[in-house]
Amino acid sequence: MDGLNAMMGRVANTTGVHFVDINSQSGGHDMCKGATVRWVEGLFPNSINGGPALQTPLHPNTAGTNAQASFVINAVSAVTPPTATALAVPDTTEVPATEPPATDPATTAPPATAPPATEPPVTEPPVTEAPTTTTAP
Repeated sequence: MDGLNAMMGRVANTTGVHFVDINSQSGGHDMCKGATVRWVEGLFPNSINGGPALQTPLHPNTAGTNAQASFVINAVSAVTPPTATALAVPDTTEVPATEPPATDPATTAPPATAPPATEPPVTEPPVTEAPTTTTAP
């Protein structure tokens, strides 16, 4: 886990992203600890730590997830927000109008049109007359 965190930290530094190392802050709460102390479940989850939520094997339980969220919130809160000048919108009032590019009719294909939709002809069933019967008077 330390190697993975070190690699993610290097990539974050290279790309200018802030990396929050949750692993180094969660010591003493591993899956081998008691059910009320651990933040990560073992193969057979039985933790009661953090409330009656569904626990998933080999994943953080409710208390672990809550702790991770607080680590990230604290890290984000500690970052200095950008200055107002970095967020300034450039003045675009003097932008000259541009005309659309000219097109050459010899090289421009006409727009594609779909063929008209045709519906199958409606066929009515043949009408048959009911046989008539006559009765003798």
